[in-house]
Amino acid sequence: MYAVIPTEQFEKDVKYYIKKKGFTHIGTDIKAITDELEKGNLIGAEIPGLRIPTDGHTFKVRSANTDTKAGQSNGYRIIYYAVRDDAEVYLLTIYYKRMIAGYQPIRRLCIVCRLEKKSCSIR
Repeated sequence: MYAVIPTEQFEKDVKYYIKKKGFTHIGTDIKAITDELEKGNLIGAEIPGLRIPTDGHTFKVRSANTDTKAGQSNGYRIIYYAVRDDAEVYLLTIYYKRMIAGYQPIRRLCIVCRLEKKSCSIR
């Protein structure tokens, strides 16, 4: 079993989508993903070029947004960081694909890492 730990940024992102966008089903939309992560199934695609220095890996996984009926392709993206040796998964950020494009969320992640006094680089 893995411990799934939402970061402060992840919690802020979820609150934003609930309060500002009215995505009231975001919790149930991402529940299946967090359940899989708790089981140790590191789902999604590893993000190439994003390096946070420890023994973990950073992944991006898609989730449907049932509030918009858009499906996975235009739903949420969850970026998480998994440390296999410690059996921990950190939920770093979540964003809605139609609102943010490209590498903006990944660049934002690096800012979050720097604020938490960790280094981060994009290759």
